[in-house]
Amino acid sequence: MNNKGFTLIEVLAVIIVLAIIAVIAVATIVGLIEHSRERTFATSINGIREAIETNAAGEDFLRNVDFVYEEGDLFRIDGADRVQVNMTGTIAGSGRGNIDSHGDIWLAVSDSRRCGIYRGTKQLHICPGILGQRCVDLLNLDIPAGGSFQCPNP
Repeated sequence: MNNKGFTLIEVLAVIIVLAIIAVIAVATIVGLIEHSRERTFATSINGIREAIETNAAGEDFLRNVDFVYEEGDLFRIDGADRVQVNMTGTIAGSGRGNIDSHGDIWLAVSDSRRCGIYRGTKQLHICPGILGQRCVDLLNLDIPAGGSFQCPNP
């Protein structure tokens, strides 16, 4: 008798190997997509920060200057008026910003997955899972002298 073909064990072994390769490939692609989203988020927050910095370039910093970010638009708060500020980059989210009397920028913006924070420095902190008002509340978090900012658990 002449057997030309594969046994059931051989076919199952090939299917299992292909399934393992597919799982590894999907996990890698998902990781790359999330990393790309985080980089895009960071770039957009940098755009918001630069717009705030540029808008307040002529300020004497005798007072704080407040900003609000809502669904792609940045506004400077002047008393009861909201003045739109030109900027590059958008985030489907919201947040608040401020330039204090020393000229330091404080900014917190969140989207549906993460929060981006500038706390008076040029260092961006990205906190996964911190959303909405909880993100803005991180601007008021007390840090001991000599300490550094750490993202809280989501």
